[in-house]
Amino acid sequence: MKWLLLGGDGLLGAALADRLDAQDEDVWATTRRAESVTQRRPMLDLTLDPARWQLPDLGGGDEPAVAVISAAVASLQRCEQEPAGTRRINAEHAVLLARRLVERGLRVVFVSSDRVYDGTQAHRRAEEPTCPVTEYGRQKATAERGILALSPRACVVRLTKVLDRRVALFDQWRHALADQRAITPFNDMVMAPLSVDLVVRALEAAGRRGLDGIVQVSGPADVTYEAAARHLARRWGADAALIRGVSCREAGFTPQLAPPHTTLDTRRLRDELGMAPAAAWEVLEGVVRSAASRGAS
Repeated sequence: MKWLLLGGDGLLGAALADRLDAQDEDVWATTRRAESVTQRRPMLDLTLDPARWQLPDLGGGDEPAVAVISAAVASLQRCEQEPAGTRRINAEHAVLLARRLVERGLRVVFVSSDRVYDGTQAHRRAEEPTCPVTEYGRQKATAERGILALSPRACVVRLTKVLDRRVALFDQWRHALADQRAITPFNDMVMAPLSVDLVVRALEAAGRRGLDGIVQVSGPADVTYEAAARHLARRWGADAALIRGVSCREAGFTPQLAPPHTTLDTRRLRDELGMAPAAAWEVLEGVVRSAASRGAS
């Protein structure tokens, strides 16, 4: 197959490129960095005028071509602070980009978020109407509608929190605890964490199998950041007394930015793709192993 990864500099784009490269697939991945541009890494910056976008022509031929759009401004706080600029990137330009790809004959897989819902209920089903309460969620919901309307073959993949093998916040906790300094994780902000490995497998499967509509990938249950910190501290052999849970309201987060639930229903992921997300603690174990390997090296 031919693959075009829009957002190749990001966590998911880079990880998916590595996975596909390992299978000797025909992979193109865009970059926002001028110094990284090559024949197979064209420049694409969604902050720029669309007239300046550079898209390789992958349509035609006997091989199917799939475009995975993961490029976005993913910071909830930035979207609240800069709604016009981020909406241009996450909604208007995302739909325009998808339109151009569909016109070139590519199947489109668009990466979205649990934030298209308000977080008042757990395990939201994909067919439920979206009800975002954050600017980021509104932008993603708008993009979803626009992209799904472009082609019956378009696919939206909604994700909960994706944890890289190295998480900056967790590294800060680890170093602080090692120095016998207290940490203050939020006791009223939750996540349903996912591993990067599962997410890229789901994105690949959605593109390879030509899925349409909406696929949801979510951790099976929410955990608070304080609970995650305590689990990690036990694995690191740190003093639990140094963990002092605080409300995210003290850090300026509004209730909309910290909903009580983030989980999504994943029956399609399970039934059609045969994938089952791991529990939060298993995902966190990947972080522990990564930290240990970096320490050893």
